[in-house]
Amino acid sequence: MTYIIPNQTTKKIVQTNENDLSGNIYVTKNIDLRNNGYIKLSHFPVAIMTEDDSSSFDVTDAMFIGDENIYFLSDHLFANDSTFGISFEKLTDRNTDTNAPTPSTSEDGVCFNEVDVVSDGDYIYYNSTVAPTTWTSLDLDLDSPTQLAVFHAYNSLLVGSGNLVKMLNTAWAVTITLTLPSDYDVTALETNGNIIYIGTKHKGGGEAKLFIWDGLSSAWNSSYGVGANEVFSIRKYGASCALVTSKGQLLQFNGSSFTVLGNLPVYYKKDLVEWGDRNTTHYNISNRGMFIDGEKIYIRLNSKDNRLSYDTMFPCGLWCYTPDTGLYCLNTTSYNRITKKVVTTDNIDTTNDIVTTTDVPITGTPVMYHNDFGTSIDGLDVYTVYYVIKLSSTTFKLATSYSNAIAGTSIDLTGTGNDNQFFRFFPIYDYGHSFIKRGGAVLIVNNRYSPYSYQADNLLYTADLELPAKAVANVTTAQLPNRGYFITPKLNSSNIEDIYNNICVKHRPLGDNEKIIIKYRTTERRGLPFGSKDKQASVVGTWTDTNTFTTTLDMSLAEVGDEIEIIAGKGAGCLFHIESLTENSGTWTVNLDETFDYAVNAETMYFYVNNFKKLAEITDTNTAGVEYFDINLGENSKFLQLKIELRGLDVTIEEIQVKNTKFKS
Repeated sequence: MTYIIPNQTTKKIVQTNENDLSGNIYVTKNIDLRNNGYIKLSHFPVAIMTEDDSSSFDVTDAMFIGDENIYFLSDHLFANDSTFGISFEKLTDRNTDTNAPTPSTSEDGVCFNEVDVVSDGDYIYYNSTVAPTTWTSLDLDLDSPTQLAVFHAYNSLLVGSGNLVKMLNTAWAVTITLTLPSDYDVTALETNGNIIYIGTKHKGGGEAKLFIWDGLSSAWNSSYGVGANEVFSIRKYGASCALVTSKGQLLQFNGSSFTVLGNLPVYYKKDLVEWGDRNTTHYNISNRGMFIDGEKIYIRLNSKDNRLSYDTMFPCGLWCYTPDTGLYCLNTTSYNRITKKVVTTDNIDTTNDIVTTTDVPITGTPVMYHNDFGTSIDGLDVYTVYYVIKLSSTTFKLATSYSNAIAGTSIDLTGTGNDNQFFRFFPIYDYGHSFIKRGGAVLIVNNRYSPYSYQADNLLYTADLELPAKAVANVTTAQLPNRGYFITPKLNSSNIEDIYNNICVKHRPLGDNEKIIIKYRTTERRGLPFGSKDKQASVVGTWTDTNTFTTTLDMSLAEVGDEIEIIAGKGAGCLFHIESLTENSGTWTVNLDETFDYAVNAETMYFYVNNFKKLAEITDTNTAGVEYFDINLGENSKFLQLKIELRGLDVTIEEIQVKNTKFKS
């Protein structure tokens, strides 16, 4: 018998999220399935803004494209002011604007009639193209949270607060007020054609409803129970709308009921009454936590349930829905901060190919050069990734690849450029946090704000991290190597036991330092997986060097060869295996089989242990020219489960084959 992923007839990759027996993919993290039939590593996330850059940049539950800027609603209103769209530049705090709004959690913003509109829980604020930095406040007797939407059919602004929805005309006058039953609070607003969709939360813990309104009178037209306590978000989808609920369901309204598009893993937790929180609106997904692009739906979520535990099959992050595949984890959240250093012509030593600046990061750190539209340093190209060869805290050379950086092979610099040029360093803090404190918003920017000039993608998302406790705004880039993985369902024997003879992985060509790592298990051990964020317990791992950490978490169930997955903190997104394990007076020392070069003594992280064993590594050297890897396993069991880790740039799996024969019937 041969298991083949994807299905050979349909070429579909399917993730149902129900359990480890369904679909042909069980778990994903940082995996892109948008190109049907291929399993691809997603793009690397970097933080264009963090709470370190401004203490007023906290939880950002809403972003929107305004008349001239992209706005981020945090403790203050922040904006991306670049005429080139989204870049790696820091955001601008608009608190210096006249009468600037000060948004809070779960507030909203839209562009209405070429005017930027923001709520802050007390007032609606709007500016104008004539005076974009002067805001006018409008008292509508609001309660927080407030939801906004533009009703294009009648060129009106909709404001939802408490159990009221108010419609305003272009003169900012309220024309109609809709009053919902007092048991409901408005949590989301959306329009499609001449229909208004109103999502709610039932204040008494009962069933929330989707209300349908045509905006022609002060009465709603119809309402439909959603099978959950809260509607987190609603967005226009096809001829109607899609909504995501506090049960973890993604639904499409079909005119008289709901069609289930997909279910998140939490939906199948039968012991969990409600994923959301009765006392907190938008506990897991904000109103602006969903964005729709054609048939694709992006959901920015915090996967924690109200017990605050971590589910290894449900990483926090940016999830994506496509009709063929279902819901899967496309990206996770990063604390990879960018450091910009301006260097003058005097800082370039062409004799020794040395650049002088401050706070040089470690050897192997990715770096990009920009000439600020002036004369370039001969030997360097803008928007190209190079790698640091650190000489001292103030001097470095550049290499064309990570391997060359480690080997000390530098680029020949034959010119000094100009006095405004700069380097952007990308020190690696993580490859994405699976466990965060709170989700945020997601936004896909349009062509006007296309981030082409900085080789970044048009996907923006925000979050509040757990470790470190920092708010971040992320953008992804195809220029920097990433890490991610997927887990197959159990490939069960059709007999009592099968011999799982052979595994073959077909893939696209790999580049320098890119890897596909095959892991497997044929047994489940009682008590695994376990980790440092389990049942409200928080026990950190503390780095002591680049391949060792200590912890007071009881590691007695772990064994040499078991996998360590870092889910938050320094090194998040990294997978290692235990090389040795010792205990002394309740403190465990864990030595890992690989180094994380960016780890610093005393930095902390959260981790989980599972019994996946490393089988083989696929590189450009052992598959060059054939692009497939065949390896014998030869183990007998009632099941085989694979975990495939991808490292690099756009690393892509085309097909996986597992050949097995009867061992015992």
